[in-house]
Amino acid sequence: MQTLRKVCSLIAVAAAVVALGACTLQNDPRAEFSATPQFGYPPLEVTFNAAGSTSPNGLIVEYAWDLGDGETASGVSVTHTYAEKGTYEVTLEIRDSSGKKAVRTHEVEALNHAPVARFKTNVQTTGDLQPIWFDASESYDQDGDIVEYQWDFGDGETAVGEMVSHEYECVASGWRPTITLTVVDEDGASESVTHQVLIVCCSSCG
Repeated sequence: MQTLRKVCSLIAVAAAVVALGACTLQNDPRAEFSATPQFGYPPLEVTFNAAGSTSPNGLIVEYAWDLGDGETASGVSVTHTYAEKGTYEVTLEIRDSSGKKAVRTHEVEALNHAPVARFKTNVQTTGDLQPIWFDASESYDQDGDIVEYQWDFGDGETAVGEMVSHEYECVASGWRPTITLTVVDEDGASESVTHQVLIVCCSSCG
């Protein structure tokens, strides 16, 4: 009988410990928020809404935001504009009426614009082994810099640089090789553009 009492006592203690742990867990508030939109091109206006945050202790009395770009804000809902491209880590900290706190973090991304590839040539028609100049100076990147200019001349030859020259060995009169320029910005985004020139088989043409 005494053994049975001990067992029952241990069970009661274990149940109390479990109940206490559950109670402790239930006392913690929970921070939640949405970001609309989560990504887009700058200037990117994002609305953060923490209405989904909850606490079993009563009212949430404080919403503190770290917006990831050096700016902070407070309130259930805030709207912020990101002027520069990049990935921003946004943190919400809430505090309930009992003084307990909770934190939640999400990322938003202001996207990088791809560069725009453009080029021109000094002639549209040329002859055998006559040099042509290719000029990509009209290419641009609206939110950064172009760091690489890659040329494919359509005859198996390539080059790099903002301005390059090339000579074509005549394969057949009336040949129109396709020249491809690819520009790459500092974030690795790229764009390509193509043009053709006319190659005629005579040394004095062009």
